[in-house]
Amino acid sequence: MRVIVDERERDSGIPSILKSKGVRVVYELLEVGDYVLSSKVAFERKTLPDFIASIFDGRLFKQIKSLKEHYEKPVLLLEGDITRIGEFTTKTKAVLGAMSAVSLGFEVPILYSCDKEQSAEHIYIIALRLHRRGESKQPITVPKVGKKIDERIKVLTSLPGMGPTLAERTLEMFGSLRRVFNASITELMKVKGLNQSRAEAIYWLINSNYTQSVKEEKQTKLDSS
Repeated sequence: MRVIVDERERDSGIPSILKSKGVRVVYELLEVGDYVLSSKVAFERKTLPDFIASIFDGRLFKQIKSLKEHYEKPVLLLEGDITRIGEFTTKTKAVLGAMSAVSLGFEVPILYSCDKEQSAEHIYIIALRLHRRGESKQPITVPKVGKKIDERIKVLTSLPGMGPTLAERTLEMFGSLRRVFNASITELMKVKGLNQSRAEAIYWLINSNYTQSVKEEKQTKLDSS
């Protein structure tokens, strides 16, 4: 039983739970959806804060539209306590309206979960059902919509401890590579997921003198020989 998972979901905890249930997880940088269970079924997963943010920055309906266009049976997986909407925005009616638009306008069903464990269970149950019907054994075709991975993301993922999700989060905070490269350790640590050791490693790599580093490395090799 196989599930294709977007690389940016790696740190969500859900892929690890799926693996513990015997699911073979395959990571890819997906352009549409977050979890692809078959050529017909795909999940877009959103935590409640991300769902709310995506309404107001215009991402939500573009993502749902693309999901609907590329998969016969798309699903929106909404993770979080919806009674807490008011903690993230004063525009509760707009959020509820967006939920209605997804389920009634786009005709994309919404599955609700309270945490990552329940989200993983939702995915597992449907993946298991598809497997028993033989659908998961068929080749899964992942749609390509012509969108290239941002070159700036590629640059940042070459830094120590920087995966695609963290790279995207860093760019969203700083706005440009120049600002990232000019940032102090303290500023880098403001990015969620960038702890002190990672921030220090990145800062050292960006700001260390190449010639001096090479000399020190050669001297170390001579001293140890």
